Amino acid sequence: MPPGPPLIRSNSQPLGLPNLKPRDQLKVQCGNLFMRFSAFLLSLACRFCIPATLENPQWPRLWLCPAILAILRRRQVSLVMTTFCAWGSPFRKATSFLSVYVDLWRLQDHKCTSSRRGVCEYSQAKHVPIQGQNSQGQWWTKIAEPYPPRLCSAIAKSFFDWDVQQVANRFQIFLAPKNGRQ
Repeated sequence: MPPGPPLIRSNSQPLGLPNLKPRDQLKVQCGNLFMRFSAFLLSLACRFCIPATLENPQWPRLWLCPAILAILRRRQVSLVMTTFCAWGSPFRKATSFLSVYVDLWRLQDHKCTSSRRGVCEYSQAKHVPIQGQNSQGQWWTKIAEPYPPRLCSAIAKSFFDWDVQQVANRFQIFLAPKNGRQ
């Protein structure tokens, strides 16, 4: 049996495995509730042309859930993957961003392709593993949570680009000739 908590989901059953202990069943139900709420908010963003993003690790089962798959099929939605080490973090941490109306092209080419145990192609140092605790008893998963500042900046610039495009679109409408006259 692998170390860690028992599995409560699988790729074929991303909404939860059958016959879970009551405590694990509650975790699954809460997670599914949050996932469906996120999908609802993303569908509202699609409907009302509002920029939005949803972030999760690259390979979680969230991306396999029917409600999220339905969002991913929409024309104005894209999924981009990046790694934290490409933005100056010592952790490889492959992360995906689902985006609605926001073009996250800045993130697209920031992916470390070295092996998990290999040397980072960006820092030329070994990746810090995200497992266990450090010497002060802090969990590495908690330490690796915050986005690297450069990644935050790239995401913010992407939202700014969307906003500038909206202003430009309104300006274009303002300048357009009325009734075919110039």
